[in-house]
Amino acid sequence: MKKKILVVEDSPTQAQRAQLILQSCGYEVKWVQDGLEGLEETSSYNPDMVVTDVKMPNMNGYQMTRELKSRPETKKIPVLMLTTKNEVNDIIKGLEAGADNFITKPYESSFLIQRVENIFSNLALRQKGKLKEDRELENLKDKIVLTTDRKQILEILLSAISVVIHCNVIGIFLLSEVNKDSLLMVSLQQLSKTSSLDLRDKILAAAEALVDEEISTTGVRITSIVKNKEFPRLTGSFNSFISVPLISEGKVIGILTAANEASNSFNADDVKYLFMMGSESSAALNRISR
Repeated sequence: MKKKILVVEDSPTQAQRAQLILQSCGYEVKWVQDGLEGLEETSSYNPDMVVTDVKMPNMNGYQMTRELKSRPETKKIPVLMLTTKNEVNDIIKGLEAGADNFITKPYESSFLIQRVENIFSNLALRQKGKLKEDRELENLKDKIVLTTDRKQILEILLSAISVVIHCNVIGIFLLSEVNKDSLLMVSLQQLSKTSSLDLRDKILAAAEALVDEEISTTGVRITSIVKNKEFPRLTGSFNSFISVPLISEGKVIGILTAANEASNSFNADDVKYLFMMGSESSAALNRISR
């Protein structure tokens, strides 16, 4: 039986393009023009996935997603949200609404197909308990299972932040009460072992200063995502470094870090922006921990 996908998009041109791409891969596709119609059609059409734009009349993508995720009969339907490239707030708002994954516009046909197929494939494997790539990040309050989908979400979030402040590496380090601290790094280039350890040590030093206690390197698990493998490998130490706290319910749960090889590459505006993103990212982490 064909998988059914509901496309919620107010632009006929964009909607027809998505519809043609998905239909060419054998999916049954229906299109509606705003969030209100999306809610109605989800109830009657019973799609296997909803692909939605963010900005639409009557009801936007965030409002529709939040409503879908609040209803017992629709909360398990994956929602793929189309966001503006490098708009960090789109991703954070989408996470808070309950979106399961994201694609930034404009997108290549192959990228949309790959993301949809991955979501369906991961969903099927997870239901069978066979998704080997799932792992746990732990923080002070909850375990965050870093599924392939959630890894992609964090990658998109960190990548968008890195574009704004122009850094080689952006990372989220989550503290744990059980000595299994976790570090997720998104780097523009591959890191040598020396560079990776230099960054790890700088991040741990910043985390220790925040929590006023020693953090052992033996319990730190690093997940590294390289954005451009064709770029030269970074081999030196990082000479520009910003770390800001991630705070949830009054507690420091980790830090958000940006680093560059070049000296004096960050300014006061970069620090303010990263601090703001740290505050908003805490809400996003709370969302994916549920």
